[in-house]
Amino acid sequence: MIKLGDRATVKPVTFSVVGANGKEKAISGRVVYIHPRGRYCTLEFEVGVWETVKLRESFQLVEGEILQ
Repeated sequence: MIKLGDRATVKPVTFSVVGANGKEKAISGRVVYIHPRGRYCTLEFEVGVWETVKLRESFQLVEGEILQ
């Protein structure tokens, strides 16, 4: 069961992070919101090379876990 503040590693859909081999990789984000009925959660990611920015993306939850 996912909780606020947990860290989760996922492959975001709205942006990509490319690894050393040139392929997209999963990144770790922090859970900042969970729908009251547990339908989805929002993760916050800190990305950037020279200047970090915070990006958020929502993911569907199934039985309290992120659906990938």
